[in-house]
Amino acid sequence: MKEAKYLFAAALSSEVVAREVVRCVQLVDLPLAYQPLLTAIAKTVTANGHADLTKVALALNESGMEDPYPLLCSILEGTTVSSCITASDVPLLAEKFRRQRVSRSAAQFLREKDLASARDVLGELDTPLVSDPGVIAEPAIDEFIRTVERNAEQGGIVGYPTGLPSLDEATGGIIPGYMWALGGPTSSGKTTLATQIAMNTVLSGGPAIIFSLEMSRFRTLTRLVGCYLRMSATRIARGRVGPDEILSVRGTLELLATFGLRVYREKVDVDDMVRQCRAAKAADGKLGLVVVDFIQNASLVGYNSVMERLAECVRRLQAMAGELDVGVLVLSQLSNEMVRERGKGIFSYRYVPELAHAADVGLEMVDNADRMPATVTLFLKKQRDGGLGKIELEFQNEYSSFREVRSETDNR
Repeated sequence: MKEAKYLFAAALSSEVVAREVVRCVQLVDLPLAYQPLLTAIAKTVTANGHADLTKVALALNESGMEDPYPLLCSILEGTTVSSCITASDVPLLAEKFRRQRVSRSAAQFLREKDLASARDVLGELDTPLVSDPGVIAEPAIDEFIRTVERNAEQGGIVGYPTGLPSLDEATGGIIPGYMWALGGPTSSGKTTLATQIAMNTVLSGGPAIIFSLEMSRFRTLTRLVGCYLRMSATRIARGRVGPDEILSVRGTLELLATFGLRVYREKVDVDDMVRQCRAAKAADGKLGLVVVDFIQNASLVGYNSVMERLAECVRRLQAMAGELDVGVLVLSQLSNEMVRERGKGIFSYRYVPELAHAADVGLEMVDNADRMPATVTLFLKKQRDGGLGKIELEFQNEYSSFREVRSETDNR
């Protein structure tokens, strides 16, 4: 039953798919080989909110399966195909499994000339398998209240902190499932700010992935290490470090690896990025942030028009944010008009207006080269859940990071 294999591979890679599998799929409709796996995933999702691979293996072991890893490995061999399965496919597959089971049972009764039993079995199909998820039922109300209470306990910073106090206060941090857009002219500091945000996410317990579509992996890592050690990334890159500092650099890289930071340079196709993110979440059990630097360099098979390609890239990244319940930070060049207006013009990104529409939080960086020390102004130009404003940042080259100087934000 290949469809069941692909469905469970998707469930082990996607928190949203796993929850839908638990909600929709009935144990009796599955082949015997997959029934313990559904029970283990349901147990893990109930306890942890997601189907962590290690915890699923432990649940299988506790249920009496001596070595669950051959089963899990055989299922994950279908990861490439399972990447096409989304949460919206699960109810359809669950209904298909039910109909296949009912058809087999009814056929058996008919062969035995037991018409009454065949009629009873077929009668199951008169009852909807899955309740309407749009109905605001009691469990949904309870979950909503729990979320509000949990957010209150966190002081309003409900996502992963960016490390910029005014930005966190205005936005609530990098909220899972939200997509952020960060635009700025060349050399305005977009990558530096993005790596700083990624570093803060990792240190707050959220594994992060950086897809560097322009800068080498080495240069990206020097910025991350410099940000953590409060050391110049340029000095690290040029080898102007002593023996003790080399030990600190090595220790930082080992720490970041332990915390679940991944940096990719060769993955520029958006579908490859999505697959990698699903695999990372399946391996780590959670994913806090995905950074795409920058969107104009992203590719996608089957699109000749630049604007159509980039628009579809944005839509797939937005869908991934919801599917994996992960924050996505997309870096972009600005339109020429936006660069000229210096924070005052229409909110638009180069060749990809879809990004401005899709983003839950939209940011623009404007350099203030005429000021000493040189600063940049970070304009909060779009936000679905709160106010707008601007934050002035000073780049600290010796620390490879920005610090907040002053802010004017409307924290509604």
